[in-house]
Amino acid sequence: MSGFAHPQRHHVAVLARDGLLPMELSLVHELFGKAGEAEGAPLYEVLTCAAEPGSLRTIADFAITVEAGPDVLAEADTVIVPAADEDYTTDGDTHLSPPLAAAFARIRPGTRIASICSGTFVLAAAGLLDGKRATTHWNGAERFRARHPQVELDPDVLYVDEGEVLTSAGGASGIDLCLHMIRCDHGSAVANQVARSLVVRRTGTAGRRSSSAGRCRNRPRPGPGRPARGRCSTWTGRCRWRTSPSGPR
Repeated sequence: MSGFAHPQRHHVAVLARDGLLPMELSLVHELFGKAGEAEGAPLYEVLTCAAEPGSLRTIADFAITVEAGPDVLAEADTVIVPAADEDYTTDGDTHLSPPLAAAFARIRPGTRIASICSGTFVLAAAGLLDGKRATTHWNGAERFRARHPQVELDPDVLYVDEGEVLTSAGGASGIDLCLHMIRCDHGSAVANQVARSLVVRRTGTAGRRSSSAGRCRNRPRPGPGRPARGRCSTWTGRCRWRTSPSGPR
């Protein structure tokens, strides 16, 4: 399969891997595909590729066929790496597989590279996050820290923008990250139009907290010995308001 067909558009390559999460693949196509749609002039062209094209297993009860190979990465302005189940099942591996390493070698300097959910493991293995802030799904945070201590991991934010490298915390926060990139490229009006079209909330700035004590059902009312403020990461299932009378520390 040939590469991108519209040279005037911003080229987004989605690097799919075996065991991919279908939602994360489709949300990239949906979000970037909607940008400019209202004016009849799409602003992005999105193409899915694989390090080794062919049939790819998903976590659902179906497979997908990816025709485009890694050559597409050399034409991309933005490369997005969604999660795959191997990010959670491969123990202790801190290096890219040979096919992935060869694929990453095709990416041009200056290309924007982003990950969704545990795709952060791939960016770290490629050395793109050394000395930088990043986020990933909270369930893999300790595993990530053990494998990549050179990365400043913050699993309590929706996404992190480090310029040419961006990471998001989970599948749903991949929506926030894509809207953020669209906003950076074309402004808030375009990003908000995409959000309205898909009936998702408009997002704020990168690095904001993904939850706060003000949204915690277990947070006690202010009173003697009870603080009136604090943060609680209830979305991780570890609510410290429930376990500590003094609240989160």
